Amino acid sequence: SRGSSELASRGQSAPAFPTLSDYQSLLINRSTNAADLDILLSSSDAYMIPQNRSEAIITEVKAAMLPWQTEARRLGIPQRDIETFAPRINKWL
Repeated sequence: SRGSSELASRGQSAPAFPTLSDYQSLLINRSTNAADLDILLSSSDAYMIPQNRSEAIITEVKAAMLPWQTEARRLGIPQRDIETFAPRINKWL
């Protein structure tokens, strides 16, 4: 889309929106859009990222996401929305 190409030209990417689906809007590798960190990690070569670096990135993102509920409350996200997404997000933490 035009907006995505404009963001890409500035070195930015489109925001990801939360979903309760087990599938993402975009493919995570050549064959699946399953929201699965194990599949993503096994696809690191497709992103030209060494396996150990991929593992480090995932670990870093998981650590950064641990306080997500506290941050969501601080930002005024309704508790019902936090509870709705908690199982989906916490599944990977």
